[in-house]
Amino acid sequence: MSRILQAGAAGAAIQMENGSPARCSLNFVLLLNCPRTAHNQTVTDWRNVVKNLFVGNLGSEVTHEELRRLFEAYGQVAQVHIIVDRDSGLPRGFAFVEMANDAEAEKAIKALNGSILRDRALNVNYARPRPERPAA
Repeated sequence: MSRILQAGAAGAAIQMENGSPARCSLNFVLLLNCPRTAHNQTVTDWRNVVKNLFVGNLGSEVTHEELRRLFEAYGQVAQVHIIVDRDSGLPRGFAFVEMANDAEAEKAIKALNGSILRDRALNVNYARPRPERPAA
């Protein structure tokens, strides 16, 4: 049996059963108690709840910065995630934008759903949770 005396980014000091110290290197990721599930309608972001919006019918040339600027006109944007094909690396034509609160998300949906961006009519709605898929 061993006991952890102290732990940090550089490693951990561990005391073995016989009382001798042992030095170990730890590689870990700190997971805070904030659930974040991609594509959910509502996710918790560190201190507050954000609304996840689906943005469809995007052209392949649309950038993260362009989407962020478009949505920031209606409120604070927490994150923009353009979905790309895992094999080709090309955009799949849709994205998810996280807005700071319900009121701002609702304003963005009302203003941007059906609006034109680079000759395409945008489809903007609240994101729906991913359907459960049976394990293969």
